[in-house]
Amino acid sequence: SLSAAMCSKADLVVSVDSGISNVACSLGVPTLTIFSNRNGQVFKQMFPSMTVVQGHCPYQKKGFCDFFTPCFGDAPHRSKENIAIPECLKRLAVEEVYSRVKESLR
Repeated sequence: SLSAAMCSKADLVVSVDSGISNVACSLGVPTLTIFSNRNGQVFKQMFPSMTVVQGHCPYQKKGFCDFFTPCFGDAPHRSKENIAIPECLKRLAVEEVYSRVKESLR
């Protein structure tokens, strides 16, 4: 696919947790993956080229919630129709992501 071809040529891919980050990591391309409510360290175990940037959960000190917080309403699962920006990503500063990009490119 075009996405895979583009990822294969990159020095670094920066992406939210998505198919793009999975493709890049599968190709062994250094990838900075931004996670919101999911525990990024679980996914890093599958992808050695992944650097995890974790959102900052306002309810869980561990930094992630896996959908079990008031941000997601009554159900302990993700609503595919919920397009609101999660609180954990709102609390992740652009400067923090940019700093991790600079570290990764050294």
